[in-house]
Amino acid sequence: MKYFDFNFSGKNIDETTIDMMEKIKNGEKLYVLTVNSLIVYEYKKMEAYRNAVKKTNYHVPDGVGVLKPLKWIYKKQVPRITGVDLIYKICEYSSKEKDMPVFLLGTREEIIAEATNKLNNEYPDLKIAGYNNGFFSEKENDSIIEKINRSGARILFVGMGIPKQDLWISDNFQKLNINLVMGVGGSFDVISQRLKRAPDFYINHNLEWLYRTLQEPKKRIKVVPKIFSYSFLALKYVFKNKNKQGDE
Repeated sequence: MKYFDFNFSGKNIDETTIDMMEKIKNGEKLYVLTVNSLIVYEYKKMEAYRNAVKKTNYHVPDGVGVLKPLKWIYKKQVPRITGVDLIYKICEYSSKEKDMPVFLLGTREEIIAEATNKLNNEYPDLKIAGYNNGFFSEKENDSIIEKINRSGARILFVGMGIPKQDLWISDNFQKLNINLVMGVGGSFDVISQRLKRAPDFYINHNLEWLYRTLQEPKKRIKVVPKIFSYSFLALKYVFKNKNKQGDE
């Protein structure tokens, strides 16, 4: 199923994770993008980000802002796969493998350390090859790449926020000896429990963005106009493509 320039399989989270694991075992190199409203907005509005995201080769739908248009166009319910849930699921499957270590990159030192500890506690058999905060200079970039490559990690989660994380991944993708790279936004804040996940009320009423704004008003308030602007982009796309068949 196509939405703008993103392609979705319609698989659920377990099917998606199994598919990714099989691909990387077969030697493929995946750049995974969990597509939400903000990503589509930045993709349409920012040329540098659009060029970076074009390098992604595995897309999963994250957020009602993407799921609802897919349902309207293709007449079918598409499973939602959030970035946080996908991290947990990948770690769950990786913990059962002999050679599938992960590396965490991004956010502040204390948060990334806490997130690493939480994942270790949740999956005792998971091999975490290392972690590094996301506040490093351009001069330090090559040493960070070397640290990741020397760690032996095959999976890399990058949490630097949108659009920064994908600009960084795009610039360094070919240098990374990694089988799967995924931008994870603020997921480390949630995994470390510095931030709470939205309660069911907000999820059921498609108001997760509001809950996040209430938790981090200074950081998130600038995102709100982008979400509303995206709504018009989405509606325009739906009206243009509403006659697509459900089996596409």
